[in-house]
Amino acid sequence: MRMNKLIAFYFIFLMPAACAPARTLIKPSLPPAVQKPAPAVQKPAPAAPRLSPADQKAIDQLYYQAVSAYTRDDLNTAGQHLEEIFRLDPAYAPAKELREKIRLSGGKH
Repeated sequence: MRMNKLIAFYFIFLMPAACAPARTLIKPSLPPAVQKPAPAVQKPAPAAPRLSPADQKAIDQLYYQAVSAYTRDDLNTAGQHLEEIFRLDPAYAPAKELREKIRLSGGKH
């Protein structure tokens, strides 16, 4: 009988306390003069220029030539090809990545 009372005590008093959410401190809000202003809305990046199919094909060929030169450790030639790509399309992401790899490997481009 005593065990039943202990079990009842456990479920009635201790179990709700263990399952209750932890108390959190309420952070007071700052007065309006001290609150931080909302961040400025960033303008979207300008769209990449429209390229003709011929220009896109030239960029693709130059990029593959630059990658080929990079794999041969000819960093100057790879950099020259990348410069030609950036003249046609300054926002060409694969060329930017390759330029960063060349820069990290010790090239000047």
